[in-house]
Amino acid sequence: AYSEALGINDQGQVVGYSYVSGGSIHAFLYTNEDGMIDLTPNSSFAYAWDINSSGQIAGYKANQAFRWQNGAFEDLGVLPGYAYSFAFAINENGQVAGSSKTATGNAERVTRFTNGVGLENLGGGGEFNRAYGINNLGEVVGEGRPNGGLLRAFLYTDALGLQDLRELIVLPEQWFLLAAHDINDAGQIVGYAFNNFTQQTRAVRLRPSTMSCTSLCLRSAEIRLRQSSTGIQA
Repeated sequence: AYSEALGINDQGQVVGYSYVSGGSIHAFLYTNEDGMIDLTPNSSFAYAWDINSSGQIAGYKANQAFRWQNGAFEDLGVLPGYAYSFAFAINENGQVAGSSKTATGNAERVTRFTNGVGLENLGGGGEFNRAYGINNLGEVVGEGRPNGGLLRAFLYTDALGLQDLRELIVLPEQWFLLAAHDINDAGQIVGYAFNNFTQQTRAVRLRPSTMSCTSLCLRSAEIRLRQSSTGIQA
């Protein structure tokens, strides 16, 4: 009765999830040649979230993150002391971004899986921290509590760790960045933010700035923000 597509690669292959008889949720892969393929016929709860150009798929079934390719599932594991894991994004190198959660649900951490390294704890505080996007440099974006407090958009880099994106933008007093959903190799980030001046929530695109750094920047990292709906640039 219901299906939703969540990711697409350069070959036009699509992944997502579909409800099936009895109310189960199954992950699917759609190709022009074969149509919709049920990836998890024996699981009652599964989602496929992203697919790269090599046909590797990231998702989760029965609350365990997986990477799928050519009919084979790879269990990505959980963090030590945690019970569940989730995968939401995959890059062209096969790196997977997501989260790992405790059995009680009172703690969740941002994760990244890399071949030869395994599942890494990228940080976050409290019960909700999730990575939604990863670029080919391994940089990760999402929503969580990088420094405690309210939920907010974050950026993770190997050089600087988990950062609150609001601390990196030019006008932090104007914008509260709620979540970041994806990042490309140029460092451009998309998500949504609340404008403290207009009291409106907007889809936004952030781009690295070429301006010299100010006291608001963190280690010479600065991001400028453009409001998509009106074309007004902060």
